[in-house]
Amino acid sequence: MLTTLNMSPEQISNRLEHENSKIRISVNTIYRGIERNEIRDTVKPYLRKKYRGNRSHSGENNRGKLVGAVSITERPEAAAQRSEIGHWEADTVVGPKKSGCILTLVDRCSRYLLAKRLKSSKAEDVTKGIIELLKSVPKKYVLSVTPDCGKEFFGYKTVTETLGVPFYFCHPGSPWERPTNENTNGLLRQYFPKGFSFERYFDDEFLRAFALINIRPRKCLNWFSPIEIFYGTSLHLT
Repeated sequence: MLTTLNMSPEQISNRLEHENSKIRISVNTIYRGIERNEIRDTVKPYLRKKYRGNRSHSGENNRGKLVGAVSITERPEAAAQRSEIGHWEADTVVGPKKSGCILTLVDRCSRYLLAKRLKSSKAEDVTKGIIELLKSVPKKYVLSVTPDCGKEFFGYKTVTETLGVPFYFCHPGSPWERPTNENTNGLLRQYFPKGFSFERYFDDEFLRAFALINIRPRKCLNWFSPIEIFYGTSLHLT
């Protein structure tokens, strides 16, 4: 149901049209209703609150030397062009006061999210988490992984040896080289704001947030959702 999606006015309007819904409402009408506090009951529950978190990055902090790392400049053209499913961007969303982290892998083509709650962002936990997540999808969709140069990804060779998937590393302090993952992490912060310990959330709350992100329609996908593109399925959200 759309009522669970926390969608923007543009997503609501275009997805309703995409599904040939009997309910039609323009983006401008939704925004005017927000300004006047006169949103119709059929639309108000769909809206999400805009996340305005601190998107600063640590740059060179917590970085080290990755032995044998291959640069993002060597990544296949298909990954850069988003022309095929299976090229993943990787990162971690860390909770405050050692309350764990969320490992995120986002497919560049479909924007499909694979995510897992971890007890820490240590390399051994992240390495194990990447292997578990990538084993959960068809092997044909495991073509490459692009993380940053953080120490949490120092176990990448173990992943390559286990799954045969190559890694291509971003330049230090260059989060814009993983834009799909950065955007998705911002969506996660709508559910798990900075400053809130991850220990206050149950596992099913994390799983629910991951699922909601994957069924949220995207303008860049012509108002299809990531899960529809990734699995070639068709959802009816209204």
